[in-house]
Amino acid sequence: MSESPRLRHRNQGTASSRADRASNARNRLIGALLMAARITDDEWDELTPENFDTTALLRAVDAVDVLRGDLNDSADGAPPQLRTDLLKLHQLAMAAFNERSRSRVAELFDLAVDLQDQVDHLMTSLEQVQETLSRLTALYPESLS
Repeated sequence: MSESPRLRHRNQGTASSRADRASNARNRLIGALLMAARITDDEWDELTPENFDTTALLRAVDAVDVLRGDLNDSADGAPPQLRTDLLKLHQLAMAAFNERSRSRVAELFDLAVDLQDQVDHLMTSLEQVQETLSRLTALYPESLS
């Protein structure tokens, strides 16, 4: 069975993306080795487990996994449910506010509250990632600037 042009294009893009990521990783490693030679002894002494708990980065990965569950496209290629629900909220808001339809108001606000709760949950996950990165970047050695 031959591969469809769309699938072939997607697979080619994946191979190209992997090559780009590998090249970027190599460049970052070379850059990191060059930068390591520039860091001062005092700055190096600040980079201790007491100043940064590396397991916080694993918790940040867990937080991103929560986001992936809510923001990834489904297996069949459908967009994330959040997007679909926001579009439905727009329809309900149009009906209530622009078309003056009272019958849609309860549904509008029920969905708005549900989405607010979902977004609050997503924000909590994003804030965990942001806090972890902020703690790490606060240790950024001045000599590397």
